[in-house]
Amino acid sequence: MRLPVLFTVFLVTLGAIFISENSNTPSQVEGHAEIIQTLKESIEKTATPSPISRESLGNPTATKAPASVPTASSKQSSHIFYTSSNSRARYYYCDTDSSWKSLSREYLREFSSEAELLKNYERELHKPC
Repeated sequence: MRLPVLFTVFLVTLGAIFISENSNTPSQVEGHAEIIQTLKESIEKTATPSPISRESLGNPTATKAPASVPTASSKQSSHIFYTSSNSRARYYYCDTDSSWKSLSREYLREFSSEAELLKNYERELHKPC
């Protein structure tokens, strides 16, 4: 019978220690709330509205589309080439490769010739024209 009483006293003591050590919780939570609020404000300040309309996001032709649709008899020089100016970019794309449409519009660069693109960026061709 002494064991359950002793165990109960131990739990009550342990609970009292826990509560006393965590009595600073409201100020700590307020500190976290201030940090979160500061982060939210900095995100709102740096987030700038995109000049691209929401309608054009789903319509790739509303952005920089190829000037002309190449035919089988057209010359290779009539192609438009696309790449990303992002430093991590690896590829450049011919206008016949629809993968260029997935590039970020912020970094999208368009060139009238392959030589012009390669003069400015060191890239690999993603898929032949």
